Amino acid sequence: MHTMKIPAPRWVRALRLAVLLLLGCAPMHAQAVRTEHALTWPVDSVLARFETDIRTHVVQSVASEAVYDILDLSNSPPARKDSLIDGLERLALTSSFRNVRHIATARIAVAGQVGRPVAPRAGLLSRLQRIYWGNTAWLVRSTILDSMPLQAERRAAAAFLRSVAAEPDTSSAMGPHGYFSHGDLRTHALARLAEMGEEGRAVLQAMHRSREARSPQARLVLDDMARRGFPVRDIARRQP
Repeated sequence: MHTMKIPAPRWVRALRLAVLLLLGCAPMHAQAVRTEHALTWPVDSVLARFETDIRTHVVQSVASEAVYDILDLSNSPPARKDSLIDGLERLALTSSFRNVRHIATARIAVAGQVGRPVAPRAGLLSRLQRIYWGNTAWLVRSTILDSMPLQAERRAAAAFLRSVAAEPDTSSAMGPHGYFSHGDLRTHALARLAEMGEEGRAVLQAMHRSREARSPQARLVLDDMARRGFPVRDIARRQP
């Protein structure tokens, strides 16, 4: 009998959530030193500086502030926001630097989340799915999964998590605890569904009834959830 293990160490998930939170709202200092002329730069210039700054480890740069402003200010033209998101998606899919792919992905994910000062951008779920299936980097993929419970496109987010959780396990290698290995994306998706309240519970129950999980690890996690009555919480509706 295999012992149930947490899919990823707590510090790893804490780090991912910290990145999402950091990217979700502009730092107070960044707001104070915001450079107004950067908002008039062409989007291509903003993206080029943004990519260069990440590659050279520049923190709180003018280009990064411009990305925040274009997406977060209510008076930013919608066409300019869409153009920036197009560029961020290109970076997430094509950059040869993992950190660039990761941070560009996280910025897109945050723009589609609820609970922000501005309305979430519509149509980002399909972009995040393209980035997920177009990447093999665990950090990029896990960042996308972590963002799903907060996405405004809730039904599509739950369906996407379901598709990830149902992926077969093509690896013959087992982790140090039997089937359980840290960072398995299928069980990661199941854990995120458990953070989507009753909507997540319904998906988990349906997957368990249909034996939809195809990897040994995911099946064991679902069986354990069933034994415990599918406990869930809803992080999108938690009280401040």
